[in-house]
Amino acid sequence: ESSAARGGGRALRIDEATYTGFIAAACSLKKVEKALELLEAMRRENLSPSRVVYTSLISVCGRTNHMDLAVRVFREMVSRNVSIDAVACNSLLGACARRGWGKLSTRIFRFMLETGIQPDRN
Repeated sequence: ESSAARGGGRALRIDEATYTGFIAAACSLKKVEKALELLEAMRRENLSPSRVVYTSLISVCGRTNHMDLAVRVFREMVSRNVSIDAVACNSLLGACARRGWGKLSTRIFRFMLETGIQPDRN
C-alpha cells in the first residue's frame, strides 16, 4: 500500500513530519505493531526516521514488554547514524531497569559516557 493517494486528480504523499506524527500517536496508544508498520512504510517511501521516531518506538517497546524490539530499534538508530541523545538512552535504560536487565543497563551507560551523552540524574 502506497502513501500516495488520489485527491482531485493529484497524488498526495505523506511526508516525514506526517509519518512522525502517526508513529508518535500509535506509540502513545501503545500500538507497537502499528508503529512498526508505519516505520516500514516510511522506509519504503525512502524517508528517514528521526530521533523522535526512534525514541518513541524505544519507549513504547520498553513500556509494553517488547524489550527485544526496544534494543533492536536502539541498535538501528546507532547503525543509521541517527543523533542519539539522553532521552533515547534514558528510555532504554528505564525499560532495562523495569525488567532487571543490569548488564544491558551497564552497557548503555558506558555507551553514554563514551559518546559524551550526559546521563540523567534521576
